[in-house]
Amino acid sequence: MIILCKWFISSFWKIDLIKDKNLFLVDTFVYSGNNGQGTINNGLYNDRYFPGLLDYIKKTTVSDVYYLPTLLINKDFLPSFIKVLKQNNFLAKEPYLKVIDWFNLIILPFVKINLSKNCLKFRNYNIYDLVEDELIFNKFTISKLISGINYNFIKRLSSRAINIKGFIEWYENQVIDRGMILGLRRYFTDVKVIAYQGFVVSPIDNFYIAPTKYEDDHKLTPHLIAVTGKCMLNEPKRNYNIKTIV
Repeated sequence: MIILCKWFISSFWKIDLIKDKNLFLVDTFVYSGNNGQGTINNGLYNDRYFPGLLDYIKKTTVSDVYYLPTLLINKDFLPSFIKVLKQNNFLAKEPYLKVIDWFNLIILPFVKINLSKNCLKFRNYNIYDLVEDELIFNKFTISKLISGINYNFIKRLSSRAINIKGFIEWYENQVIDRGMILGLRRYFTDVKVIAYQGFVVSPIDNFYIAPTKYEDDHKLTPHLIAVTGKCMLNEPKRNYNIKTIV
């Protein structure tokens, strides 16, 4: 239902081709409603993830900085989605997708993923049953949908001769991040993807935020990860030696 709503509403929006610009793209999230961080109120975005970012950018460059918003789904989804489409300095992803992209997203949950029992081992334990259950349980998750939108959006941008100078990803190493990063590393090979972990969490309970060598081999990781302080520099490197900066 969400796919059909996004498809229908996006079809009424004319696409800004954003030609002749050197784009700096920033991944962010938008919440429904009018009050609080991460919401849009009277046409103004109250940035929760990169507060004050535009204040540090040259005025001649601000017009080339675009947020790529991901709308968090709830009961107020439709009016909030329309606000996202209207927002200045936002580059809504959905209007760029083609009919075939939406169709593929609809059938994606029904596509069977072939797994090899012999290859799914973790510390000498066969975890085939765990992975299979996880795939079945998450067939229709919102994250899977958002990941597909992110990937197809980047793919469609690449066919429009658009120049991306830089990209900042809000990075929790979730499936939605991997969809965006895979698109960039596959279709914009010259773009440096910087991932930002603007949070401090338990590395034991949130072990997934440190990418793995397997993910890097399959172009699912950024080129470097930015953290909030020197004491955090080694946290993203727990699985392999990815470059980190403060």
